[in-house]
Amino acid sequence: YSYNYHPREGYRKGADNLSAVGSGGLFSTLEDLCKWMQNLETGKVGGSTVIQKMMTPGSLNSGKEIDYGYGLTISTYKGLKRITCGGTWGGFSSALQYFPDQRFGIVALSNWDYQLEYPERFAQSIADIYLESHLQAQAEKPTEPPKAKEKVKLDPAIYDRYAGNYRLRPGILWAVAREGDRLLLTPSR
Repeated sequence: YSYNYHPREGYRKGADNLSAVGSGGLFSTLEDLCKWMQNLETGKVGGSTVIQKMMTPGSLNSGKEIDYGYGLTISTYKGLKRITCGGTWGGFSSALQYFPDQRFGIVALSNWDYQLEYPERFAQSIADIYLESHLQAQAEKPTEPPKAKEKVKLDPAIYDRYAGNYRLRPGILWAVAREGDRLLLTPSR
């Protein structure tokens, strides 16, 4: 089971992942994922033709090439070729990042329901540290100054329509309440 945290109840068991089927029903271990990543280099299982096919970017009917093909995402990270694979389901998440030219890979797993994007960020942080001397500095994109926001007057009675309890996903409930001329959002049971 994954787990999550409720402010009043503490740590709680997360969503049940055992009834998942298809790609969400795949169970693995850190050791097996490391072996699978090593296989991207050796081709021991499937052979080099299959591995090359997996690392070939896909293309749309229009002919435009995309970074996803045959189960892997092929991209560039700070100047380095990077192969990634990951996913989330039922409170679990995984990230696999492989840098073939550096023969370096990272596997990060999480069972914390609130941080489904965490393993990917964690894996990138490890790459930033370990591959620092190989990485190119990313040019910062110029940002436009924020546009001035126009204030809109609303009748506060409209807020009453939105008051209630909202379930975002299993175990995640929020209460919306009107407090004078504003809405208040708080965690709920």
